[in-house]
Formats: sequence, C-alpha cells, structure tokens
Amino acid sequence: MRYIYTNNAKWDDAWFCGLSNDAKILFYYISEKCDNAGFYEINKKVLLVQTNLTEAKSRDCFTEIKKAYIMSNDKSTIWLKNYIKHQRKLPLNSLNKSHIQIIKLIKKNLQDVNKFYENKELIDLLPIEEQPKKIEPIILPESKIEPKIVKEIKSEPTKRFVVPKIEEVKEYMILKNIPNAENESINFFNFYESKGWKVGKNPMKSWKSAVDGTWSRSIREKNKDKFSVLEQGFETTKVVDWNQKIK
Repeated sequence: MRYIYTNNAKWDDAWFCGLSNDAKILFYYISEKCDNAGFYEINKKVLLVQTNLTEAKSRDCFTEIKKAYIMSNDKSTIWLKNYIKHQRKLPLNSLNKSHIQIIKLIKKNLQDVNKFYENKELIDLLPIEEQPKKIEPIILPESKIEPKIVKEIKSEPTKRFVVPKIEEVKEYMILKNIPNAENESINFFNFYESKGWKVGKNPMKSWKSAVDGTWSRSIREKNKDKFSVLEQGFETTKVVDWNQKIK
C-alpha cells in the first residue's frame, strides 16, 4: 500500500468542476492506480469492473480528461502530467532517495519507442545531470515482433472460388472474341464440372484464366486452318460469321 497527496483546491478549478461525475471517478482511479511517476498502464477489463463504467462511457471519460494526460505511442499507457507536482516531488533531485525511483521510471519510458520516446515534457522534469543528450531507443527483438506479423498475414481474407454459370462463361467468351461461344461455354462448363473444377490435381483458382489460357489455345489449335485463312486476308472480319465458320 502507498499513500498519495491530493489537492482539495481542484474543487475550485473550472476544468475539474466541468467534468462529469464519471470522468471525475476515472481521474481519481488513474491517480490512485498509476506508479510513483504518474504512469498508468491501461487494463481495460479491470478498469471497467472497478469503476463500473461501460466501455463506451470510459472512452467518453478519457476524452473529457485528455487535458490531464499524455498517451503513449502504442496507446497502452497514459502519463498524468501533474501527478509528480501534486505529490510534492518537484524539482526532482537525483540525490534524494524518494526521487530515484521516479527518475528511473521516467528514463525508462523515455527510452522505449513504444512509450514516451524523447517526450520533452518528461525530459524537462529530470534533473539537468540526468537529462540525456541523446536517447538510445529500446527496440523489441524480431522474435517478439514476429507473432504480430504472422497474425496480420493470417487475418488477410482469401478469395473463395465460385463455380460460374454457363451464361457467365458464354458472356466472357463473347467478350474475348472466342468463336462459337455458345457451344464452347457449354463444353467448357461440362469439362471442368466432370473434373471437379480442378486444374490437374489442384483446385481451380480462376475460371477466366482457364478460358484465356488452355481453352482458348485449344480452340485455335483445332481450328488453325480457318484462323490462318482469315488472318491472310482472304476473308474480312466484318463479314465473317464466326459461329458458322467454326461449325
């Protein structure tokens, strides 16, 4: 158990008086739960139970009291800006035993890139001899970052293959100028339906790719003589009825 100071002059403070009752409770709660330097690591579940606030209400209350704190870079910790002042610990003195822990807590949070890295307000609280000229950041090793990356990769949505309708295949073949699209769409559908919509041993990922690739090439191969005649200019595409030519 530890004892803290409280300033009854706050009841005359316009900002504090303007807070809702729930926001005042939250402010008191954080003041009593924070460490000796005013840092409070947010434990949402415990906070909601002990303050009897709903999650939505707690968000509103944090917004109300935002003037009194600074949020860490990773949004996990808040620092009450005037806490050390109200505990009569200022100015901090590195020779004072009761101040040493506070100085260590501040320096630790200043070094952590996820917390309050190089925060000027915190640096200014430190004694001159304790203020770092250059802060070396604490970076988590790769092994501790990996699980988060893996989780993000797993959460990416994967596209599920949907068996097309014959009409969809026909429309796509017409769009791709495939001859005799009506018959070919039926043949395409029946062929891959019999294969369980697999390409070799693997499930099909895109039926449109199958139309553009193997199926389109097979049509040109079996009708290469008719295609070559058209390409040589003996007939023009303007007068060709493709459905009749390929039959």
